[in-house]
Amino acid sequence: MGPLTSRFRDLAPNGCIQLLPLDPKDHLESLERFNTDAIIFLSLPVPEWMRSKVVYHSYFRVIASTDNPYLRDLKPKQQIPLDVYCELKHGVYSPSGEVRTWMDTELSKQGKNRHVVATAPTFHSLAKTVQQSDIISTVPKAIADDFSECYGLTVYAHPLDYLKAELMMAWHYRKDKKPEQVWFRDLVTEELAKIQWMERLN
Repeated sequence: MGPLTSRFRDLAPNGCIQLLPLDPKDHLESLERFNTDAIIFLSLPVPEWMRSKVVYHSYFRVIASTDNPYLRDLKPKQQIPLDVYCELKHGVYSPSGEVRTWMDTELSKQGKNRHVVATAPTFHSLAKTVQQSDIISTVPKAIADDFSECYGLTVYAHPLDYLKAELMMAWHYRKDKKPEQVWFRDLVTEELAKIQWMERLN
């Protein structure tokens, strides 16, 4: 939001960007109910009245406090063994409070499961929880890198390091060709592309 807001302010000084929460149980309904210009969420099939495109790909990392006693034998950026990962206590980003995510589905394919002991409605509240406890958390790589600086957290490679999330942007077909809408979506896409490029460099 920082770089996006800065560019938006320079190009449209009389405008305003509003970041709104999605309904975790019905992302698509959020588009209608909040009258939003676009939504960004984990890729899934969308109905015919929507238009969409993939705007970001993300791998995952594990964040932990620098003095987590269960990871003292691992170096930063080292991959956490799957068995160790599953034995530890986990915090999960979950605006709705759900403790099971698609990550748990992937673990079950390996015959594994994890113990979620806390959920947080925002990534920042999750980072503070991790910072002040022995909980670990799985987050997108860009967020992990950011939090390692902001909160002094240690970042480790995820045991399922091949997993990749696809983020898509979707909007109503009625807004598909409107010049100001196309301009705004392109602006968001460009800023996400910069983050993607930086992530690849790191």
